Amino acid sequence: MKLSRRNLLKTLAVGAGCAPILRPLGRQFLSKAHAAETGAPRRIIFFGNPNGLPGGRDWPEKWVFRPGATYAQGVFGETLKPMERHRDQMVIMQGTEMKKHDTFGVTSDHNNAATWVLTGSMERPGSGLGRNASVDYHLRRQLGAKVTPRFPIVMTGIQCPSETTSRSDTGAWVQEQNNNPYDLYNKLFMGLVTGDGPALPDPKLLARIDNRQSVLDFVAKDMVDFQKRLSTEDRQRAEVQLQAIRTLEGRLVKPTAGVQKACGKPTIPQGLVWQFPKSQDVAKLAIAMNDTVVAALACDLTRIVHMQNWGSDYALATCMFDPVNTMQGWHSLSHLDPNVDAYKRAKTWLHSLVADLADKLKAIPEAGGTMLDNTLIFVYQ
Repeated sequence: MKLSRRNLLKTLAVGAGCAPILRPLGRQFLSKAHAAETGAPRRIIFFGNPNGLPGGRDWPEKWVFRPGATYAQGVFGETLKPMERHRDQMVIMQGTEMKKHDTFGVTSDHNNAATWVLTGSMERPGSGLGRNASVDYHLRRQLGAKVTPRFPIVMTGIQCPSETTSRSDTGAWVQEQNNNPYDLYNKLFMGLVTGDGPALPDPKLLARIDNRQSVLDFVAKDMVDFQKRLSTEDRQRAEVQLQAIRTLEGRLVKPTAGVQKACGKPTIPQGLVWQFPKSQDVAKLAIAMNDTVVAALACDLTRIVHMQNWGSDYALATCMFDPVNTMQGWHSLSHLDPNVDAYKRAKTWLHSLVADLADKLKAIPEAGGTMLDNTLIFVYQ
């Protein structure tokens, strides 16, 4: 049986703001109303679950979800079973189809599909470039660069040394993923210090941020008082100035009290091998990657994460780990597994990683709820 991700594009959203489409995401992410009500940061994790599902009209219901009279009566498919405990915080989209486009000059169907999934448009013929930025890159530039400028986005990967689904404003691939959780740990947490309590940024840095914040607070208050004496047209100009001050405030990275309580350096198991294409320790190191990502979010080091899993054409990246246990690479597995048993195990395992992320976010209290309440996990395949 030949499997093709062109036959069906599935998406799954877990956690906060489970919108069935990404178009309004820019307006909802870090919404002012939510921030004013709870003070909690809004976050998003893009999770790539590659190579689609087997062809055939009944496969979505077998593998993902069989709808019932109501959502509560729907039945989770075999590969989505690990997510069932988060049913109440999920939105499931199925039936969205990514059709093949016989367009001259497109690099390949695989590259075109990888371009389409987060940009909403196909490749530019003859160039290999996308037509516009992907949604993760847009959020990185418009929000991450202002809110967490040191780490506007964290890009991770599992056995994905180069290929991504992220595109920059020029349409070029963004290839900044950290495949090794040890390297990612050092990159994110080297600047944190540990005292009697949780790990926090350097106290001298926090003191400088406090000083700058107090100056901006004073200027903003003065601007608001001044606005009351202006004409309508001048008030509009003043509002632009006030918005600029708010932007500067957003560039000052300082954890909130709630974030400080949850912030801590994760424990990464030692002695495991993460060396492409070796895969015997992949399952354990993928959990370590989850721990590192959750810790980075809890410390407010970043609010945007892109977890890219398995480049589509890397046949050498074998799946010799429990529970998959096959010599085939992920990409060849999706095409050449005649009984789809190993591919089913692989897809189920990836969903178990999403469930693990959701479990860990849900275990951290935040703003009268949990971190999962303020985090959108967008799973695409």
